Amino acid sequence: MVSDTGKDICKEEIESWGSYEYSLRKEDAEYFHQMLDKCRKYSDAINKKDGLIPTETVIMALLLVQHKMIRKLLAIVEWMKKQS
Repeated sequence: MVSDTGKDICKEEIESWGSYEYSLRKEDAEYFHQMLDKCRKYSDAINKKDGLIPTETVIMALLLVQHKMIRKLLAIVEWMKKQS
């Protein structure tokens, strides 16, 4: 999906970080690439958000992904505590 201005903000913002990815060590670059791939899942929301700097919307998507992951991990830890 594209924004009201006809631009794919998510795609453009992720592409703008390409040189940063290539400057990382191979292992870190792989993690960085995986992280940005998760942002694409929220590209519709990123492209609909007006008024913010594009980087801010991508960061919000990353924070959401991390928050979901933390919540899932905490649920697993709690489940493991109950099993012991």
